[in-house]
Amino acid sequence: MNFVALLSGIFFSLVLPGKATSSCDQSFFSGETTFKLTEVPGNISESCTKVDLSFNIIAHLPAGVFSHLIQCKELDLSYNQILTIHNNALTNLSHLQKLYLNSNQISLIQDDTFTGLDDLQELDLYSNHISTLPDHTFEGLSHLQELALQSNQVSVIEDEALTGLSHLQMLWLTDNKITMIPVKAFRSISDLQTLYLNRNQISTIFVEAFAGLPNLKTLDLSQNQISVTRNGSFIGLRNLEVLPLNKNNLSEIEGGTFAGLFNLVKLYLHDNKISVIHNKSFNGLYSLQELSLGGNQLGSLHSVLLINVVRPLSLDLFFQTSDNPWNCKTMCWLKKEEIDRTIVFDGIGAPKCTTGHWYSLDCAKVGECFYISFILFLVGGA
Repeated sequence: MNFVALLSGIFFSLVLPGKATSSCDQSFFSGETTFKLTEVPGNISESCTKVDLSFNIIAHLPAGVFSHLIQCKELDLSYNQILTIHNNALTNLSHLQKLYLNSNQISLIQDDTFTGLDDLQELDLYSNHISTLPDHTFEGLSHLQELALQSNQVSVIEDEALTGLSHLQMLWLTDNKITMIPVKAFRSISDLQTLYLNRNQISTIFVEAFAGLPNLKTLDLSQNQISVTRNGSFIGLRNLEVLPLNKNNLSEIEGGTFAGLFNLVKLYLHDNKISVIHNKSFNGLYSLQELSLGGNQLGSLHSVLLINVVRPLSLDLFFQTSDNPWNCKTMCWLKKEEIDRTIVFDGIGAPKCTTGHWYSLDCAKVGECFYISFILFLVGGA
């Protein structure tokens, strides 16, 4: 190879003869200087099973640009400047399993962009400029298991946007501009196990918004603007185990909000504005092991709220430097449970009292406290 050819900046880890399954990674350099490709090179070996074109300045993917890479299983186009993907740019990549398009400038996914990628299992579109997910955007990706869409500008998820993703297990929508969840948005991805919707602008959870996700185990709704949850907000999530609702604008928890979450293990409600938790709010949470309530505006915590929650329970009542204005004189039942180790304080520790002092709390009337709270529970008091 002469000097001029070397300066073209293309170096291939060549596939060995007879090794059709060997990878064919690409690096682009000359000495200590990295050369940036502006387009996909046309001389990539058709035997490549792995092609890495990341960290270049490729802006467009024209039709048929990868049509000869019929053996390719992994294609990395991350950290480029891709603006558009032609409908037929990914033609013939029928064996592709992993496609990385993260950290580009893609604003629109056109119809049929991913048509023919029958074996695709991972699709990464993290950190682009995508604003909408039209109906049938991912139709045909029936083997896709992981879809990363975090750090985009998605504000709308159309009812049929996720149609065809019948085996999807993990979906990242973190750090977008989503304001609401259409009731039908997730009904076509019933195999989903993990859904990240944190750091969006969601204000309300509608009844049955997640009803089509019977296999979901983790639902992250933290760092949104949720101010209201209604009875039945999480209906259908019978296998849910982890539910972060921290760092929202919740002011009260209605009774029945968490109805049907029989397998919920971790519930995070810290750093909201909660001042009222209605009776029966935590009824049916038979598997709950961790509950965080720190950083709210609660003055008291009645024993009846946790009467159906199994013990031992890890309870966090203090969040960083912010705390509830606890009237500890009304929580003698909790002091007794701490002594009995049926409730263990997580985080910083015991509640910081504005009335009374936790460590000198007189628990002589624990039985009376519990009795009064139980009567209130029976008559439906707050």
